Amino acid sequence: MNRFLQYEPYSVLNDINRLFEKKFFPQTAGSTDSSSLETSQWSPAVDVKEAKDKFTIKVDLPGIDKKNVTISMEKGVLSIQGERIEEKKEEDINYYRVERVCGRFHRCFSLPQTANEENISAHMSNGVLEITIPKKEIAKSKAIEIKDSE
Repeated sequence: MNRFLQYEPYSVLNDINRLFEKKFFPQTAGSTDSSSLETSQWSPAVDVKEAKDKFTIKVDLPGIDKKNVTISMEKGVLSIQGERIEEKKEEDINYYRVERVCGRFHRCFSLPQTANEENISAHMSNGVLEITIPKKEIAKSKAIEIKDSE
C-alpha cells in the first residue's frame, strides 16, 4: 500500500509568522497588512525595500510562467495574483514526498503617498518577479502670509 503525506511548509510557516506578528506587533498584525489573503492556496515569499528614489518588491515565483501572473493597481493598493500549475502526475511513478506547493496566490500591498503609481515597472528573471515603484515628490507646504484687512 503506497501512502504519502503532502508536506506544506509554507502553510505552517505562514501560520507561525502570523502568530508571531500578533504577539509582538499587535498594532500591525492583520489590520493593515492584507498581503496574504486567507483565500489563497499558498503565499510566495516577498522582499519589500525602500531606497531614496524608489520602492522595490521582489517575489519568489520559481516554476511560474510570467503569463500566469497578473499585477494590478487600484486605489493605492498593488495586487499580485497568479497560479503555479500542478504538473501532470505520471501513472507508473509513485510519489513519496510532495513539497512543492501548487495553486493560486494573491498578495496585496498598500503603497504610500510617495509612490508614483503611473510609472510602475515589472520584470521577471530566474523565477524572481521584481516590481519597481518610483517615488514622486510630495508638494512641500507653503507658508501663507496673513494680510491686514483694510
